[in-house]
Amino acid sequence: MSSAASAEPARVLWEQVQVMEIKNGALSENSEWKLLEVTPTAEQCTEAEKQVFEVRKNDYTALKNSFPQMQICTTPDNSITVRLGLEPSLLSSIFYCLPDKMDPRKR
Repeated sequence: MSSAASAEPARVLWEQVQVMEIKNGALSENSEWKLLEVTPTAEQCTEAEKQVFEVRKNDYTALKNSFPQMQICTTPDNSITVRLGLEPSLLSSIFYCLPDKMDPRKR
C-alpha cells in the first residue's frame, strides 16, 4: 500500500433527511442527520452511497403503490424528494460522503 493511499482519511456516508411543511401559512423545516456507514476510502463511500440511494428509491417506489398521488423526484447528485399529491409538504433524503473528521451536525 502506498503512503498516499494510507494517508487518505476514512469517509463517512451521511444522510440528511429534511421534512418541509406549510402550516398556517408558515414554512416549517425539520432536518436530521443520520450516520449510515464508515468506509476506508472515498471510492468505497461513493459506492455505498449509490447502493443506499437505490434502496431508498425502491422503498419510496414501493410506497407509491399505496399512495398513487405520491411523486418521487431524484437528482444526479443522489438526492430524493417525495411529495404527496398536492399537499404542501416534502420529504428529502440527501446523501453525502464526508471526511471522517467532519461532522455535519456541528455546523
